[in-house]
Amino acid sequence: MKKFQKSLAFLALVVILAAGCDTSFAQPADAKTNKVGLLIMTHGAPSPQWNTDVQKFAEQVKKLNGEKNSFHSIAAVNLEFNSPSPAEGVADLEKAGCERIIVVPVFVMPGSHTIRDVPAVMGVYFSPSIKEKMMSDESLLGHDHAHSHDHSGCILHQAVRTKLPITITHTMEEGGFLEQYVLDEIAALSQNQAEESVLFLVHGDAGYVGVIEPLMQHLADEAVKEEKVAAAEWAYCRVGQSYVQNAVPAIKRLAETTKRVLVIGLYVASSAKDIHQRATSRDTEQKQPLFGNNIRFSEANILAHPRAATWVLQSAENAL
Repeated sequence: MKKFQKSLAFLALVVILAAGCDTSFAQPADAKTNKVGLLIMTHGAPSPQWNTDVQKFAEQVKKLNGEKNSFHSIAAVNLEFNSPSPAEGVADLEKAGCERIIVVPVFVMPGSHTIRDVPAVMGVYFSPSIKEKMMSDESLLGHDHAHSHDHSGCILHQAVRTKLPITITHTMEEGGFLEQYVLDEIAALSQNQAEESVLFLVHGDAGYVGVIEPLMQHLADEAVKEEKVAAAEWAYCRVGQSYVQNAVPAIKRLAETTKRVLVIGLYVASSAKDIHQRATSRDTEQKQPLFGNNIRFSEANILAHPRAATWVLQSAENAL
């Protein structure tokens, strides 16, 4: 009996204590009351045109946000190369009064940049090997930007230091946008799908082939299923360095079995035509025109797609 009475007394004490506690910490965040900042992070490039295009893209996202008012402030930054750096973007969001930051990496698919470098630069992950790739912003601006794009020699901005909570979202392989981009490009280039094949040019990342291969197979399957093309393949080209070795043989092989080959680039700010011209201009054996009228190179890039800004905003909203 005494043991039962003690149990009742203990239970009553727990109820009293619980009633007096502030349990608001367990409530989900309300995007309308909390000042949440959106940080759009792209790879970055030595070209001033890259920064111009990215900032124009950021303005599209801001315009969409103005209609929905999901985020208190928005900034766009580069993972490497030129300003604005992540630290500069976070400082701007802090000055605007943001209380939390959601980072959307505008990268096509997972790789060493998004899995390791982005978290490290945002200050939520540390690795000695990544720290060695970081330079001060002053040194970075003076760097000659000789970047191999193999991810082992990249020069990153310094890590962010902030007390604000940070959430990093997924890349473009989630949310359905990448599939839509691919299907739209095929539809724009195609004349007769049943007689055509598709080759996707993709950067690739040797350390993450196990992640990338299933994604590329999915896109190829979607192209055949939805657009009814005869075949779809992909070639890893980096940003043109491996184009002649990997893409050219694939294009020639597809041209032998189908009447037309549609070449589509899966790059944020470069088109298939850009990659082709960049690669062949520096390869003395490939300066002459490679292909005839049966090869069609897409001139589109992902940032220019009408749904790209919507994808960024929706990805961030899903993380609120």
